[in-house]
Amino acid sequence: MNFHTLYKFSYYLLSLPQSIYFCLKMFPLRTALRLPVIVSRHVWLEELRGRIELPEHPRVAGIRIGFGRVGIFDYCHSRTILQLSGGTISFRGTASLGQGTRISMGPHGHLIFGDGVCITAESSIICYDRIELGDDSLISWECQFMDTDFHSIRQSDVQEGSTGNVLLNPDAPIYIGKHCWICSRCMVLKGSRLEDDCVLGGGGQYALLCSA
Repeated sequence: MNFHTLYKFSYYLLSLPQSIYFCLKMFPLRTALRLPVIVSRHVWLEELRGRIELPEHPRVAGIRIGFGRVGIFDYCHSRTILQLSGGTISFRGTASLGQGTRISMGPHGHLIFGDGVCITAESSIICYDRIELGDDSLISWECQFMDTDFHSIRQSDVQEGSTGNVLLNPDAPIYIGKHCWICSRCMVLKGSRLEDDCVLGGGGQYALLCSA
């Protein structure tokens, strides 16, 4: 056994207590004992509420959170954050959420990971409505997905003398199809839809612009 293999094994071993805690917190005992999700010891569990849905027959360690490395980031100080304030995360197969991945779930958000989704590093997902990442999609580093504005704009705010109170910027879902590649530093905003087998070039910003 070479040094790299030994180091990797020891790191997974040191992450076992955090993984057991996460599974016992989020799943029924029978499911938790199968350890379907392994969580790196570098993951900060900010809040654990809401639900996590697994495939019908989840694999042991089929979902990995906070593992994997990208050489341009400091792995020891690259912290993955899970802030699950409610809502539902659905895993439809295996998934890998790499180092520094940050997920923030709103009370009614629904985040869906298709089978084989991989996020390499340092990307953020903010889900207050619905975000779906299709099967075998690859998300590169420092990307951001956000289906909310975190604030409201109402008709009475923008039209002088208006007595209406119509919300002009509601949350809107994001859909990423199967076999898509989101290159590094992309920003995907609410209302975006990317069909199967597409590539979003590095540094791109993608959004559906709707007129009020």
